[in-house]
Amino acid sequence: AEGFARAGGHWDNSVQVCEDKTYAGGTANGANWSSPGGWYDAGDYNKYMQTAGISLYTLLSIYEQYPSYITNLNLNIPESGNSIPDLLDECMYEINWMLTSQDIDGGVFAKVTDQYFSNFVMPNVATGAAGPRYICRKNTPSTYQFAASLAAAYRILEPVENLLPVGYRNTLLAASKKAWTWAIAHPSVAADNCACAITTGGYGDSNSGDEWTWAACEMYLATGDITYYNTRRTNITGAALNNPNWGGGKEALGFISLLLNQNKLAGNALT
Repeated sequence: AEGFARAGGHWDNSVQVCEDKTYAGGTANGANWSSPGGWYDAGDYNKYMQTAGISLYTLLSIYEQYPSYITNLNLNIPESGNSIPDLLDECMYEINWMLTSQDIDGGVFAKVTDQYFSNFVMPNVATGAAGPRYICRKNTPSTYQFAASLAAAYRILEPVENLLPVGYRNTLLAASKKAWTWAIAHPSVAADNCACAITTGGYGDSNSGDEWTWAACEMYLATGDITYYNTRRTNITGAALNNPNWGGGKEALGFISLLLNQNKLAGNALT
């Protein structure tokens, strides 16, 4: 990264689960958890599922649309030279963190976070300076977003499958299906801030319909099972579509994927 290289921080190999509600089959509040890797958010050193999914999808979509350009793009990252396109290596760094955010019951935690925002210092200096680190609050929008983006990754990484760890893509699809099942069973758990006196960003979202539709489209494309598509919460009606953003409009991502993969469509999805 030329002059922008820096020391690492926040390894997150030991964070505490903070849940204000215990779901059947889920991990107990206060348990120790490991959630290393992944991307920091914008102006802080926390990691949020609400921003991870759409960001990951954006990069994967670039590869899906311009594979030759991305394959020959050298980003000079630690993984450069391992035969996998650098952009996909970077995506997998985030994917691998996302996988650590799924609870044993299939639900997906919203974020790994300090207790409060740190000062504007380098991450290796900030470690431990803003209270303990937590992983917290499973919710429906985050879980659908996880399902959608990893199902998209399952599809888009297929051309490089022989370069990936054995079974990697299948792991992504299995995690997506497990998240989908949890979200269907818990359709209205809003995304908001966590307990444990955590005051960092919440990325509040009480409407999971857009993430639901996005996930329905991606799960359909990944599996060919029209049942997923038929559960979508919104339709392509022009006025109903919004620009995708952190808190809404993500149904557009699903429809973009459908339009880019029209050769895979059948039945209701085709019409």
